[in-house]
Amino acid sequence: MQPNWQFMQKSFLILLLVFIQISCRQNSNKQAPKIITPVDSLNSFDLADTTALVDELIVYKRTSASLLGNLPQYLTKFISKGYAALDTVSADLNTDGITDFLLALYKIGEDTINPSPKRNLKLLLGQPDQTYKLECQSWTVLAPLDMGGFSDPFPGIIASKGKFVIQFSGGSNWKDTEATTFEYSDNAEDWIQTKRITESYFMNKRQYESDTLTKKQFGHRTFKRNYCK
Repeated sequence: MQPNWQFMQKSFLILLLVFIQISCRQNSNKQAPKIITPVDSLNSFDLADTTALVDELIVYKRTSASLLGNLPQYLTKFISKGYAALDTVSADLNTDGITDFLLALYKIGEDTINPSPKRNLKLLLGQPDQTYKLECQSWTVLAPLDMGGFSDPFPGIIASKGKFVIQFSGGSNWKDTEATTFEYSDNAEDWIQTKRITESYFMNKRQYESDTLTKKQFGHRTFKRNYCK
């Protein structure tokens, strides 16, 4: 008997179609493979525990009135023996139209002394005869070197007409910063503390906290009476 080639071809096609349908059903039940994107652990953090995109309230500025290594005699005469200039800032601090100075000093060799010696801030008022008068000096308003942790806690002083801002920056992984504003009062003939901003955060602004205190919180404080001798 001769084989029925047409029947065999039809049977083969039917079996091939059945096989293809079964294979498609099995593949459809499988989940598509996940594509894993590599993540740099140094740049990743829990967004629920940070405000990394926050703008700090304190923006540090350090403006020197002149080169610290070449100060004029009218300033160097106020530098105590064994001390050197850390910073000088000029502005019309008492609003009388004459330029005044803030002179920040540190003890020479302070990085070899434990605990760190106190730093000194002198407020020098310009006189009509172009001389300067020591209005007051503070041994407490500037943080000593060892209060900065792994860095110098003095980021500079901001000064403008009738106002100056004492700044602080310290810590390592945890950062603590402060900015205290003093504004001149003709009635008091002193600089009234008007605002104190504090910030604290852990690297990349994680767990960022800030607070702005006013006279309502810290009371009536003036620079000469509360911070100077």
